[in-house]
Amino acid sequence: MGRIPGFVFSFGGLIAVIVMGSSAKVHGIPPPHPGSRWLSDPVGRHQYRLWDGQQWTGHVSDGGRSGFDPLG
Repeated sequence: MGRIPGFVFSFGGLIAVIVMGSSAKVHGIPPPHPGSRWLSDPVGRHQYRLWDGQQWTGHVSDGGRSGFDPLG
């Protein structure tokens, strides 16, 4: 398997993969949507919930620790 140029870093329990080059694909990691960001959880169960730019996700964060709590 070939190497993909880029790097990985961790911040507050979250791991990010930065891939260099537009043709590179990483299995299992969807490309980030330009409008994605951490915002206050709209249902109030957690400190933050990830907005993927189109909808709320199940990815949550409390006190710098990430978790998963699906909506609905």
